[in-house]
Amino acid sequence: MAEYVCDRCGEVNPVGTVFCISCHAFLAWEQVERDDRPEVEQNVETRMVPRIRVPATTSDATPAPGVPSPRRAPTDTTGGLFRITAEQREIAVPATGEPAVLTLQVMNTSDIVDGYLVESLSAPRWLLLEPAQLRLLPGSEDAVAIRLRVSSATLVAAQTIHITLRIRSMSQALAEAELPVRITVPAIEAPVQLSPEPSVLRVRDRDTGSCTVVVDNSRSNQPVQLRFSGSDPELAVRFRFEPPMLEVGPAASGSVQVSVTAARPEPGQEISRPFTVTARDSAGRAASTTATFLQAATVSAISMLGLGLEPSVVRITDAETATVQVTLDNRRGRSGVRIFLDGKDPEGAIQFTFSPPVVDLPAGQVTAVFLRLYAWRPEPGKELTRQFRVTASDGSVTIEESGSLVQASSRAAIEVLTVHLNPSVLRLSSRRRGYVRAVLDNRDGAQPLRVMMRGDDPENAARFDFAANTLDIPPGQMATTKVTITVPRVSAEQEVTRPFNIVASDGRLEAQGHGTLIQSAASRRPLARLLLTVFGALAMIIGAFSPWLVADGLTGVDLDAATFAAAFGFTLNLRGAEYVISVGLVILALAVLMIFGLTSRSGRLSRLSALLGALLVVGTFVAAALNGNDIRPDRGAVLVLAGCIAGYIGGLLTRR
Repeated sequence: MAEYVCDRCGEVNPVGTVFCISCHAFLAWEQVERDDRPEVEQNVETRMVPRIRVPATTSDATPAPGVPSPRRAPTDTTGGLFRITAEQREIAVPATGEPAVLTLQVMNTSDIVDGYLVESLSAPRWLLLEPAQLRLLPGSEDAVAIRLRVSSATLVAAQTIHITLRIRSMSQALAEAELPVRITVPAIEAPVQLSPEPSVLRVRDRDTGSCTVVVDNSRSNQPVQLRFSGSDPELAVRFRFEPPMLEVGPAASGSVQVSVTAARPEPGQEISRPFTVTARDSAGRAASTTATFLQAATVSAISMLGLGLEPSVVRITDAETATVQVTLDNRRGRSGVRIFLDGKDPEGAIQFTFSPPVVDLPAGQVTAVFLRLYAWRPEPGKELTRQFRVTASDGSVTIEESGSLVQASSRAAIEVLTVHLNPSVLRLSSRRRGYVRAVLDNRDGAQPLRVMMRGDDPENAARFDFAANTLDIPPGQMATTKVTITVPRVSAEQEVTRPFNIVASDGRLEAQGHGTLIQSAASRRPLARLLLTVFGALAMIIGAFSPWLVADGLTGVDLDAATFAAAFGFTLNLRGAEYVISVGLVILALAVLMIFGLTSRSGRLSRLSALLGALLVVGTFVAAALNGNDIRPDRGAVLVLAGCIAGYIGGLLTRR
């Protein structure tokens, strides 16, 4: 019996097997013949010697891979009754069914007329051997033709097998012989046939399609190993084969899965891409087939979406943010769509914030999404227009709508800032330091402002100290800081007017508040008048009670009217008043009038009282001299006279 041995796993498989039963691999195979009898090579022409038949036993010996399987030697059990001569031991039997003829020479060496029958002992089922018969006279020799042909519903694989022919006598039962013969089934060289299923690959809204390419090797009786490749005229298709290499057995078929990938057309478009699949065997022979990759793209749901901006032109003043309503209208759509929103501007100066950024919008509905735009405001007093686009995408198709952001900035806050001083006129009199409050008014401004404070005067004679040197003023509000102004003193009875400015600066521009500082020194005349007048009055009062004349030691109070009348030689009778009225009493009255004269701005009463007091003192000494008395003045008269002089001078200090 002929068998095949796998050279990978060593498993023995029946004749005609293409794939190993154990490892399922298509491999090279070796032919093995197994028999229980000795295997000895014989000559082409064999003369049989009688021998006893031995019962058969099974041998498990298997030839090593790569070693040709041994052929059985002829077995002779004829007993010398006939002789066989074989001109050939090998024969090719076409797989297509044409018969092949094997000729044997048979010689009857017996002494009777005998017939001979040729039959096969180990031929496979697909090999038909037509039994051949021959009758010979004793001592005669003739040829017998054995017809062999392949008979199978399927094409038999190209192979070489060994069979055993038995030639036996028809008259003598124990006379027979066995002859091994090598049968070769030649290979049929036929290209494989490729056929795609389906031949037109139709896909919609996809990049990839697939088909099955059937490989038909039914016209060849030998296995083939194929490697696949694909091509298209536009070089736009990518191919993937599973498996990339295919092994197809003899008279068998196989298939390979082909995946083709190409960029899908525009929505609503259809494109046909013909392509070719080629299979090449190890000998370089190629077989090809063509198919068509038909791609179609439906109109995207987002293509039917309405996108609008309200307003499309956004105007803001003195602000960095604005809000826009994005309207999404899917009333014309036939299906729901998931929308991804985004925004772009050429300068990249705008930040876009959508609430929400992703919207699931069913068919037939309208929704609104709020968009917040953020961009730095332009320079003060300028206007800037920024173009932007809002895009809506479903991941493959994008639609967009354009808009404009117009930003304007008012005048710089420092330009509308006003600085007020409270008080605006500062009077210091004789002081060196004064205080004002600087009020910074940003109620007309639309921008926040940070300013640095400083003071300025034309003569640079003043020093300015601020409670806060830097102020932050929000728009629409005011800020206040205390300013301490220090200046040098001025001369007495002098008035100086100094203009000054309180300056608020933002580093580029300034705002000023104007003020006036009036500084004057107090006059010393009032004080001197007061001091001299009071001093004079006190001196007159003290002098009135002190001695006036050194000779008699009389005080001013002692010099009464009676004494003066006696000095001049006459008698004065005032009913006792002459003894009360005295020079000292008059001096006291004049001292009181001198002090009372301070209430008058003119000082006339003080001067008149001082003058009368001085005349009284002089008159008293003149009267004493006329009487021949010692007129040397004592301290009382000196004090009174000095007090009169001081009071008179004090009265003069009221004049300017």
